[in-house]
Amino acid sequence: MKPRKIFKHIEIDMYNRDLLFTAGTTKKEVINWFVKKGFVADELEALELGSLKNENSARFIFIGNALIIWVKDLNDIPSIAHEVFHLVYFLGKNIGAELTDESEEFYAYLTGYMMKKILC
Repeated sequence: MKPRKIFKHIEIDMYNRDLLFTAGTTKKEVINWFVKKGFVADELEALELGSLKNENSARFIFIGNALIIWVKDLNDIPSIAHEVFHLVYFLGKNIGAELTDESEEFYAYLTGYMMKKILC
C-alpha cells in the first residue's frame, strides 16, 4: 500500500515563518508545490531535497522563511516527533533561546504545539 500524500501549510506567525509538512511525496512534488506558492524553482535546488531518497524516512529543511518537514510515511510518528524537535530547536536558536534548564518548558510547549498543528 502506497503512503498517503499530504501537503500541509502551517503558518507559525509568532516566528514569522511558514512550515510545509509533507508526507509520502517526491522531490519534484515538493518543488512544484513551492513553485505554485511563488518560489523560483532554481532557489529550491538549494534545499538539498536530493536528501529525500527512499532510504531516508524524514528530513527537516529550511530556506529563507520557509521550513519543510518531509516524512516518507504519515504514520511514522517517531520520525515526525524527531523532525519537530529539529524545527523547535531551529526556532529557539533564532530567537536566542538556547536549550537549557531554564528554557526546557518553552521547548516542550512548542514541541507539543507543533505536533498538534501537524497531526490534527
